[in-house]
Formats: sequence, C-alpha cells, structure tokens
Amino acid sequence: MPSEKYAFLHESAIIEYHNVLFAAWYNNRKNELQGETHIRFSLSYDQGKTWSEPKTLVNDESGSILYCPPVFGICDDRLYLLLNQMVAPDHIHSLDLYVYNENNKVFERLWSRPIPFKLNTNVYTLPNGKLILSGRVGNLDGFPKTPAVLISDSGKIDADWRLVKIQQDGRLADGSEFLHPEVSLVINKDIIYAFCRNDARRVPIIYMSHDFGESWSGPFSHDIPFHASKIYSGTLSDGRNYVIGNLEPDRKKLAIFF
Repeated sequence: MPSEKYAFLHESAIIEYHNVLFAAWYNNRKNELQGETHIRFSLSYDQGKTWSEPKTLVNDESGSILYCPPVFGICDDRLYLLLNQMVAPDHIHSLDLYVYNENNKVFERLWSRPIPFKLNTNVYTLPNGKLILSGRVGNLDGFPKTPAVLISDSGKIDADWRLVKIQQDGRLADGSEFLHPEVSLVINKDIIYAFCRNDARRVPIIYMSHDFGESWSGPFSHDIPFHASKIYSGTLSDGRNYVIGNLEPDRKKLAIFF
C-alpha cells in the first residue's frame, strides 16, 4: 500500500525495453496536482509479476513546480522519458526530455524546452518514419485547451518537435470550449484516428488524418461510450488496435475495445 507521502497516484505509463518493463507515474500526498508532485518509476524483470522499489526521478519540495505526466519512447535502441513542468495544475511551463542510463539505472535529463504541450501517451512511430506525440496545447504557463500533436520530422526523439493543432481554436463546432481535450491515437496504415476526451458535452469524439498528422478532419462522433476521463489507445504486438477508457461517471468501470 502507498505511504501517506505517495497516497495519490495518477497518469501512469508503461513500456518494455530490453526485456524489462518500465512503469512511471506521478504522486501527490492527497489530491491531484496539489503540493509536491513526484515523478517516480519502477522496473520489472519478470513480466510484471514483481516490481523494484520505486525511485523518484524529479520533485520540487516547495510545490512551486509540478511534474506530470511521464511518457516513454524508444529510438535507436535507447529509452527516453518525457514529462511536463507546470506552474499550476495543467498550466504548462516546459517539455523535458530524459534518457535512460542502463549502466547506472537512472534517467538523465537531456533538455528542457518552453513548449506548452501537455503530454498524454507514449511516442508513436508513423509509417513514414516520423514520430508523433498526442496531447493538447495552450499558451506558455497557461491551461491547454486545444487538441494537438507534436511531430518529429527526423524520426528522432531527442531532436526538434513540430506542433500541429488538431482543432485550430480549441472550440467545437457549436462554439463550446473543450475542458480537457486529452488525445490518444490509433495508427492504421495511412490513417490516424485521434480519440479526444470531451467533457463539455459528454459526446465521444474522434478526428482523422490521412496525411500522417499534418491535417485533420472532424470532429466526428463515435459509439464507444467513454465518459469524462483519459483515453488510451494503440496497437498490440499481434497487430490489433485497441482503445481503453472509463464508461461511467465514477470511473469504476474500465473497458477495452478492439
């Protein structure tokens, strides 16, 4: 069971690297993004049956800077972790990149850039060799209300990332604003499906791209009854696409769709 210091846990990410499972998340004492916000990680060498004692990657004891959320990516046989610095809950100050040092078993920071893009899921590789990250964007140190993606044209995680907005003005067709437009992707050959959280109207929506994320059509409604919570999606090793999320307001029912 978690100690009092780490009683609240949120926004986990997991990846396999060199036959080891890596999990990362953030902790607070009690409430989401209130006070000290630790990014912590743990490793499993037996396919998730047991896990190492969690280590803290980064934390600000004063609580002035919040850290959230960690996401992973693998490039050129190196494991990377990205996270956001925030000046208030979901008010994005920077995008930070770390690389895993396999000898010392620690993540080392490579850079921190003033990119107000809130991360959501692990790095995806596109069929054209580029990389893509899904999330949402706003003004620097502001609240991100516009669904967007970052694209690495070089196909490298430690290189430059280019922003593409999925919905240009952060509003739906009826003029209503997004609240937490978290985005997760399914890449099906030359089509990208972007599942987008839609708290304002509670209507599940999706966008589509036919040019590897450069432009987007939609939003369209879909028949998966996701509620106001984060959506995760991707592709399994057997080629099946999946989407996972909560179906009820209290988030007690988690469902996966293929």
